[in-house]
Amino acid sequence: IHGGFTVPKNYVGSPVLVVVWTTSVTANDVVFDFEYRAVGGNDTESLDQAGTQESVTVTDTAPSAAFERMEATVALTAGNFAADDEVEYFFARDGADAADTLLGRPLVFELLFEYVDA
Repeated sequence: IHGGFTVPKNYVGSPVLVVVWTTSVTANDVVFDFEYRAVGGNDTESLDQAGTQESVTVTDTAPSAAFERMEATVALTAGNFAADDEVEYFFARDGADAADTLLGRPLVFELLFEYVDA
């Protein structure tokens, strides 16, 4: 998934990515990757940048019953974000990671950006 969002005006720090997901299987682990870059300012930074500012990985265990709601969280670097930044991201399952042993398909419902506010 390629996407983007704007960091809210009341952002202070402690950013966390929350992945809301589920699956039909009830065993093993899934690995998700989140790569992003934050661009800010008025006429100061290019939106046409190559590469990412940070790449994080989160591993979560399958639910105890089929299709139960799951949340996987991973901390992001607070200094990479500022209020009104435009965040461009790429999110995916990393099935090539040795820790990803989930035999079914994960269904992702939401990617949430949580933070401490003013």
